[in-house]
Amino acid sequence: AVFDVKPRAGIIPANDFYLVLLKFRPTAARKYEYGLKCVINHEPDMAQTVTLIGEGAIPTVKVLQVEELRRGLSPFAPTPPLYMKPTCTGLVSSRAITLHNPVRIPIVFKVEVPARLANVFSVSPTMGLLRGNQDCALTVSFAPRAYVDYKLKLNIKVRALAGDPPDLRDARMFGEAVPAEFVHETSVNIIAPGSGAVLSFDPPLMDFGTLLVNTTEDIQFGLVNASDCDVQYEIHHLVRPEKREVIRARSASMMANSSIAVASGPSTPEPNSIEPMPSSGRDRLLLADKPAGVIGARSRTAVKLTFQPLRAAVFEVALIVRVTALDREGNRITLTAEESALLRVGDKARLAETFAVTKAATDGQGENLDDDEHSVSSEDIEAMGLRAEVRGKASFPTVVFQDVRLLGGGLGGSTRQLWASLGLEHLNHELAQPLTPAEVKLNLESSPDLTKLKKYDIKFVPAPLGTAKAVVSVQLCNPGFLQTSFEIHYPNEREIELPQWADEGEPTMDQLKENRIIDELKCFDVYPRAGVLSSGESVTINFTYTYENRDYDGCHELKVLLKVAQGKQYWLRLKGVTLAPSDCCLYRCVPPEDSAHRIMPVAVGTSVDQAPVQTTELLNVGEADLQYEVDVSSLKAGRDDNFGFQSMVLENPMGTISGRSTALLRWRFLPLEAKEYFYSCKIKYSGGAVGQAVTREDTIRVYCFGYDPRTENPHTMTMPGIKTGLVPPPYQLLRMPAQVAALSHEKVALGRIPQRAVVQETVVLRNTCDQAVEFQWEASHPLLASGVVRIEPLNGRIAPQSFESVKVVVEGGCAPCIVEQQIAVLVKLAAVTQPKRNNRSRLESRLEASKSRNAASEASHRSIVSRPTKSRDANLASTVLPGGRQPHLPVPAMSYTPGQPPAAGAGDAGATTSVGFGNSQTAGATTAYDDSASMRSGTSAGGGRSRGGGGTAPNLPPSFLHLSLYFEIVEEDAFISLFSESVNAAAVQRPRQYIPAHAAVVEGGQVLGVVPHVEKAHAEAELSGSAESPGAHVLGGVFSGLFADLLSSSEVLDSLHALPATPQVPVYAEMRRKDSIVLRLERAMGESGLDASVPLPPGELKAALVKLGLKSRTAGVKDAMRTLESGKGGGAAATVGLREWMKGCPAEMTLAIEEALDERDQVAAVAVQEGRQRERDEADKDETDVAATKLQGRLRMRQAKKDVEAQRFKLSDEGKRQHEMANKLQNLQRGKLARVRAKELQAKKAAVRRQMVMADPDFQGTASEIMESTISNLLAEVLNAEFDVRDSPHMVVQGRVD
Repeated sequence: AVFDVKPRAGIIPANDFYLVLLKFRPTAARKYEYGLKCVINHEPDMAQTVTLIGEGAIPTVKVLQVEELRRGLSPFAPTPPLYMKPTCTGLVSSRAITLHNPVRIPIVFKVEVPARLANVFSVSPTMGLLRGNQDCALTVSFAPRAYVDYKLKLNIKVRALAGDPPDLRDARMFGEAVPAEFVHETSVNIIAPGSGAVLSFDPPLMDFGTLLVNTTEDIQFGLVNASDCDVQYEIHHLVRPEKREVIRARSASMMANSSIAVASGPSTPEPNSIEPMPSSGRDRLLLADKPAGVIGARSRTAVKLTFQPLRAAVFEVALIVRVTALDREGNRITLTAEESALLRVGDKARLAETFAVTKAATDGQGENLDDDEHSVSSEDIEAMGLRAEVRGKASFPTVVFQDVRLLGGGLGGSTRQLWASLGLEHLNHELAQPLTPAEVKLNLESSPDLTKLKKYDIKFVPAPLGTAKAVVSVQLCNPGFLQTSFEIHYPNEREIELPQWADEGEPTMDQLKENRIIDELKCFDVYPRAGVLSSGESVTINFTYTYENRDYDGCHELKVLLKVAQGKQYWLRLKGVTLAPSDCCLYRCVPPEDSAHRIMPVAVGTSVDQAPVQTTELLNVGEADLQYEVDVSSLKAGRDDNFGFQSMVLENPMGTISGRSTALLRWRFLPLEAKEYFYSCKIKYSGGAVGQAVTREDTIRVYCFGYDPRTENPHTMTMPGIKTGLVPPPYQLLRMPAQVAALSHEKVALGRIPQRAVVQETVVLRNTCDQAVEFQWEASHPLLASGVVRIEPLNGRIAPQSFESVKVVVEGGCAPCIVEQQIAVLVKLAAVTQPKRNNRSRLESRLEASKSRNAASEASHRSIVSRPTKSRDANLASTVLPGGRQPHLPVPAMSYTPGQPPAAGAGDAGATTSVGFGNSQTAGATTAYDDSASMRSGTSAGGGRSRGGGGTAPNLPPSFLHLSLYFEIVEEDAFISLFSESVNAAAVQRPRQYIPAHAAVVEGGQVLGVVPHVEKAHAEAELSGSAESPGAHVLGGVFSGLFADLLSSSEVLDSLHALPATPQVPVYAEMRRKDSIVLRLERAMGESGLDASVPLPPGELKAALVKLGLKSRTAGVKDAMRTLESGKGGGAAATVGLREWMKGCPAEMTLAIEEALDERDQVAAVAVQEGRQRERDEADKDETDVAATKLQGRLRMRQAKKDVEAQRFKLSDEGKRQHEMANKLQNLQRGKLARVRAKELQAKKAAVRRQMVMADPDFQGTASEIMESTISNLLAEVLNAEFDVRDSPHMVVQGRVD
């Protein structure tokens, strides 16, 4: 009802009154009138009538300004907008709009501004109360941020003063009305044009270029006032984080491979803050002569900006100007609180926008600091308004050694070895650092103390007397922004020549030795010794050492001063050693600052039997053989500090190294923690001429690191750039004058490879001269000899200015290992064939030429019938002949089996012994780098003479190139579980070959370290320190490896993970001692009212068993129950004794009776437990719980009534119609979901089919062959200059005109 009265009946005492509450609830916006009749004392004649009049209204609101604009317009015309005056960026304007309540009821209004324009517009007030026919003025403030037209849509919502009253059933209950919902909404469109910035910088982008540190530069810019009023300005500046040219390491774990501690990224600056621009101060980066002032309307002023950097860095400064409008008298215009807040928000927004626009430039700091790819343009800065950008660079003159080469590239002459032995990583790091205050002071002194300078060693590889001089060439580059000049001085040189009468004093013994080495022995030479380098330019500096005398026991040393103008100064100590012809000398390519090897990091969590093998190289630079022995006692002594575990094991602590060759020490490292490990071992070696053998000692230091594979991956870390000089260049930068060929890249990083996988890479060997070149790879290298690495072709001939594509294939058919080695290739000019006089007739010459062409054609072309293909290899690999033999095609006499070293005489470096990499049977594998024999003789590396009689060798000597290989081979399970990588990404050959794992050092039942399998059992017994028989250790190692493989398999791990984390705890009834089944059965029958002590009829016994819960699940139980039912053995009236019957029961029946009794006892125990719990709950109840229970009951009753009403509505016509429509909507949604799922299932099936096709060996072989041929053809076309790869592709469109 619209009108309601409460109470509707009552008693009024004599001479008293009674209050009656009238309620009016309109249902529409109209006027209501109703006559309320009141009957007194049940007398209709005495009824009194009261007329109730009420008016219903809907809350609404009107904007008077909009209503005035709508007068005279059509009712269907759009709402006209309101306009604000144009406003400059940095200023604020306001206008008022009036809200009117056209109804008689009070309303509450709320004004909403879109979030995207909350920093541009503000409204005050945003909420208020309007009584009937009352007005309210709103103030809209506008502070533009850009030169655009803003469109604001103000949403004004209104609601009633209050909503429904609370549901009060008792006078003691209290509550408040529910807030009413918004029932009406109107919108106001406001158009506010934003003008340009009130102040603008001219120019908005100022670049000071590159300055020397501690120098100044001035730039003048203008401030332009584009508004119609005077403004007061104040310039603030924000210095962004400096872009320092720091050197970044590969990762925290890769620090183990670095001899220096380098920063991991740009230095972290102090928190950004806006500061006023200073006008003076030597310690400030920027100065302005007019940081604040007043600019008249439509005028400009000039400001001088001074840039004075105090350190080397790239600086970016944002200039932000804050303005205040002035009136005609020069006073500040008073602003409201909302306008001031809006301006403050605009300032903060402009600051945030400054950071957002220039974030790409801030984040894009890398190797090339002057790259403008991510820079902010002047148009972007000018569009932001009220700000400008200032850039500048400050630097010291810097140089970096980018590449190093040894003439001929012989023993110890690879770039990787020279980089380590010369310590260029540490030297480049020092050269790249800014000058310290002490170094600046030293450069300013007229007579500096050069003894304070740091010293760095330049070591030449020792060689026997009479060896050709060593020429080490380094490329010195200027990576900075300033022009750099350098000088190299001998210690006896002076910048100022002293007069003859000046007395220098007596020279010391060291000075006499240096003067003799310079003037008399002339062991060392450096050229050029001065130069000027512009930004990015480089120069080649040659350091030479001659092996022509053995004065001072063959040890020569000379200090030269490397001086960079206004930059760094260092002493370079040139060290050379000349050996006697019968001497042996052990040499290691390690950094001179700590003489330590750095092996690759190993993942924490690697199993003991999968500890990877790593190698370090020992060089015998003498002519005589030497025997070495490494004392590994220090490795065992480190167990105490490593939880009793030996993390480092050396497999071959002793061996023999032939003259002018190398040996590889095989280390196995297994970390327990992600930290750095350091080991130091004494090495003793002896050798020399017969009767003159000498013994020397040295120390081998090894740094290694353990890393967490969940957060780090050394194979995916970004390598430092070439300009940093932290690592050797991946390709050759320095061209040697006597070099006849070059590799496209000298470093091949293949990453992590699972066992049995095959990975390949292509390297191009290019002939850089105008004559034919012959090449021969180092076939005796352990990686090639063992078949882990395969290079195709191993040797060959390259035409002038041509190239040869060399395929490097890595087959993971070995135990886990980490390879960081280099393989040498010998290149030399081919012999020139001298023409011979032909004494044969013309017919004989033609016949001989035809025979030669046929032979060459037969040798160069093989039929598809006998030539191996990818599909044929896959088919042969999947076929096994009787006896375990593998089928193969007929092998020509001059071919070789992949993975095996070529036979002697096939063009390789002679016969080689197959050495198994990662196998303990390899005792000190040596690699011959005998460059003297090959250089002196004009023969090829294979020992065979050049074809063509009467050939003469060119003058250029042969040289060695080196290809560095970096990869890691891990076990397949570890590849997936430990490193979380997909083994499907690698091609694994079939059938899978067996690879033996490595055993563990066990002592007293505790794992102490890792060693490989050894052929002799006593070697393992000696390592483990046990006195048992060797056979027991062999069996123990084999079975421990089998059990380790079994427990680490994925199936066992999945089963263990499937077990519950918390075992199921049995109830107390299962832990008690139980009686026999007969007693329990008699007790149970007694509880059911049946006396089991006397014989029972079979039918009653069966009924009792069924009542106890016996389940007939098996055939034996069913037969026993049928026997009781039929009463076999004594007739239907016969009785059965329980105990006698139990003795003849089958086992299945006894088990079923026990299961029924257990289930009955369990049900009884649970019932007792629940009863006790109910008793405890009832005992704990109080009055509060009782009241809560009653309230819950009432709430349930109320909910039940609502459910009944909902059910009745559902059965009504309207409910049925809504239910039918809901079913239709649900069916439509289900159909849509079904179609989506069908598409997903179809895509999934297509993906599975694609995976099946990609897993097909024939498809893989075809795809690999296509890619290989495509890449080879592309390389041939690029290298033959058939097209330029830098040109964008062209699209040819053919069409026809109708």
